Amino acid sequence: MRFYINQLLHLTRFKKQLIMVGFDFVLLPFSLMLAYALRFNNHFPLNAILRDQWLFYLMPIIVIPARPRATIIAAALEGTGDSP
Repeated sequence: MRFYINQLLHLTRFKKQLIMVGFDFVLLPFSLMLAYALRFNNHFPLNAILRDQWLFYLMPIIVIPARPRATIIAAALEGTGDSP
């Protein structure tokens, strides 16, 4: 396990960013499906997911480019003592 952690730590910044974007593409739709499940009190609300299918395609396009900007803002606020 320690070997894999060291391998990840020694990757270039670009490769780490690619891994993060890959996880975003997987976890963003999953989190949206979980939100639908909680909202409609159903384990898999297929009708609602199919009705709002465009949101699953649009969300990664909007969220992934906005993440670096949000990270910079959070780092700047951390230095001031304010929490986002």
